[in-house]
Amino acid sequence: MGRAKAKAVTEKFPSDSTPAQPDHDRAEQLQHAQRLETIGRLAGGVAHDFSNLLVVISGYVEMVRGSLPDGDERAEKLDYALRASARASELARHLLTFSRRHERQPKRLDFNALAEEIVEMVGRLIGEHVHLVVSLGQGVGVVLADAGEIGQVVMNLAVNARDAMPGGGRLTIETTPVTVGPDDPEVQDGVAPGDYAMLAVHDTGVGMDASTLARIFEPFFTTKGPGKGTGLGLSTAHAILEQSGGHIRAESIPDRGTTFRVYLPRVPGPPDPPEPLPSQTGSVRGTETILVAEDVSALAGTVRQWLEESGYTVLTATRPAEAIAIAEAFEGPIHLLLADVVMPEMTGSQLAAAIRAKRPETIVLYMSGYEEQGLVRQGTIEAGARFIQKPFTVHKLGRKVREVLD
Repeated sequence: MGRAKAKAVTEKFPSDSTPAQPDHDRAEQLQHAQRLETIGRLAGGVAHDFSNLLVVISGYVEMVRGSLPDGDERAEKLDYALRASARASELARHLLTFSRRHERQPKRLDFNALAEEIVEMVGRLIGEHVHLVVSLGQGVGVVLADAGEIGQVVMNLAVNARDAMPGGGRLTIETTPVTVGPDDPEVQDGVAPGDYAMLAVHDTGVGMDASTLARIFEPFFTTKGPGKGTGLGLSTAHAILEQSGGHIRAESIPDRGTTFRVYLPRVPGPPDPPEPLPSQTGSVRGTETILVAEDVSALAGTVRQWLEESGYTVLTATRPAEAIAIAEAFEGPIHLLLADVVMPEMTGSQLAAAIRAKRPETIVLYMSGYEEQGLVRQGTIEAGARFIQKPFTVHKLGRKVREVLD
């Protein structure tokens, strides 16, 4: 009897412990995902502060550039600085994407031009031990997508490819136009018949077997070791592309590498035009009085100088209580309140309500490094509020102020 009981216990123990390892792995993946979420929040804060700094830097560069004639050698150098500032603004947007504080902004994009920008970032990421080969096809066309999201997809694929080649190898990124017919093999993988811009990411790494390949788009599934991956990258890429009307396919052979193919539907017509450089746009002047409420003093001072040079009377406050006091003491009309959305003591909308209670004629224009739709969804500002996204340029702010006042 005792032996029988002992045997029962012995048989029961392994069966109870069988799920322990998967549960342990899932717990580690969850902890890693939570750490990633913390990093994402940090990235969002960095992007916000980075945007404020960019407004100051690009603003002074733009003001100096505006005082120089075209053709001046110094003006050409400042134009390069402004282009770099525009790229830095895009980097801030990528950080917002990573932090999940970015709202989708689908635009008509030249697919090859987008690929060139992404490849430039990939080259800085993969390391010297990986040889990067780029081949952009002809007539790839225009897609309707969010540039930041597509960049996130391709960067994730590039990181996975790099990790699959720890001893070095070749990473090839290519684009080509593709037409999928009803009988083509892509249809079996869920790609609807139609015309696509296709981007392929090939690596010469360790590859995957069929059972692994079948699971790669599952949330939390990863082949990386503990602490090296959440298993969310490819599932996120799949969701992004599905939301954009696209698709992603994968092919792999053990020890011979992996190929991911990203499909985005081509759309007719030209891409949306890029925003012009500030130096190509004339200033828009005014004579109204503007109260600027911005808790970053350097940014408040920069905006004040811009607006004063455009003819406005400008009052500045770095705290909401100071802005309210200024509004109560100022004897003339205050035509516009330009308020940061996120400030100590109270939000921009709370400040606006306090000022408009005594000055209902004052128009409110909000500014923030966080994106408008996210602020609306959180209830921080009301839907339909006048809003300008940081980082902005001198001329963009000038046009927006004039548009609001008129």
